[in-house]
Amino acid sequence: MTATNNPPLLTIAVLFDQRLASGGGFQQSLSTILSLKNRSDSKFKFVYFCLFPENVEYLKSLGLSVVYLPLPRWRQLFLAFRRLLRWHPVYSHIRKILGPNYIERTFERHNIDLVYFTSPSYLAFDLDRLNYLFTVWDLCHIDEPVFPEVRNDGQFELREQLYTNVLPKSAAVLVDSEITKHKVCSYYRVPLSRIHVFPFSASMSVRQYVLTDAVCIPSVISKYNISFDFVFYPAQFWPHKNHSFVLDGLKLLEDHYSIKIGAVFAGGSLKISNQAHISSQASRLGISDRVRFLGFVPSSDIPCLYLSSIALVMPTYFGPTNIPPLEASALHVPIVYPNDPEMYHHMDLPILPIDLKDPMSLASILASLVQHGRSHSRLQHSHHNDSTVSAVDSTQILEDILDSFARRRKCWAR
Repeated sequence: MTATNNPPLLTIAVLFDQRLASGGGFQQSLSTILSLKNRSDSKFKFVYFCLFPENVEYLKSLGLSVVYLPLPRWRQLFLAFRRLLRWHPVYSHIRKILGPNYIERTFERHNIDLVYFTSPSYLAFDLDRLNYLFTVWDLCHIDEPVFPEVRNDGQFELREQLYTNVLPKSAAVLVDSEITKHKVCSYYRVPLSRIHVFPFSASMSVRQYVLTDAVCIPSVISKYNISFDFVFYPAQFWPHKNHSFVLDGLKLLEDHYSIKIGAVFAGGSLKISNQAHISSQASRLGISDRVRFLGFVPSSDIPCLYLSSIALVMPTYFGPTNIPPLEASALHVPIVYPNDPEMYHHMDLPILPIDLKDPMSLASILASLVQHGRSHSRLQHSHHNDSTVSAVDSTQILEDILDSFARRRKCWAR
């Protein structure tokens, strides 16, 4: 679109509340923000807000002007107290006395018309007057409630409270897939017309690597002391990521095919981290000498780790969509992924399907990849997904949503 001298139709707060080491959540929010930054029109004005000081510096290094929104513990507690009173008859009187809460007061100082939450955020609870767009990445707390990260410490109830109260009053809900779109409609009574599929995209580092046609640097591999052939799995150590399946598959590969390869796991630390459990399992299986736990890895190293691997192996129980398969596809790296109908059939990618009930399915695929090379992964799927398509489509989707809201916003004064 061509820039004009007309004032913007809307001023939109874009909230970035993912920590740098949070993995896919950070990368997806970052991709969304950068797609907004690269817009060439002045139809809408975007003001970027960030909760963590380390992210402020990082986003500034990418050319973004960011407003720091500090939330110390005392302020979080005060916001939580106001939330408890939200449905009490005296709440309207309290609001008249105290005025808007800290979150809305900050947004109002920047003349915000609409708040865009680029990730599922509990701060949506604190918007009494301001409208917002809300992002839902998955509903796996309902699909897979047995995992501790969505069950323990009231996590299931917290997610249900958030989605039940926040989604029905959203101006629009952004989801990863058609599957999630229909689940949001069914579970939380949101009309389909207000739910929009906003596809995931490969991380910025991978997209830039593809565009620049860079060469993988061997020093990246030596940096992490990797001296063996390996499969790659970039994922934090949530139990649902199912790292143990990878180890079982590698052991079966050795026992049944006499092929020894290793695994490289990249992912930051978490409140619920399964790394010690996975490390113990690797020792028990006798393969710990060829398993590397890299922790948080700089984004610039990720493409080389993909390209140096035999395959991406991602036996996750959560979906239906995930970012690593998009990145592996962009780099033409084989993708080993669950054959669950919602996940396998939903992703239009050249996937080698595994049965999560049978680690031998992984061993047989890896044996073929080792024996026949990467071309084996293309025998059944000849098409290739362009990881840049999602970002382009998403920008248009968001513009349509904002146009629709702008028409309605003209109907009332500030």
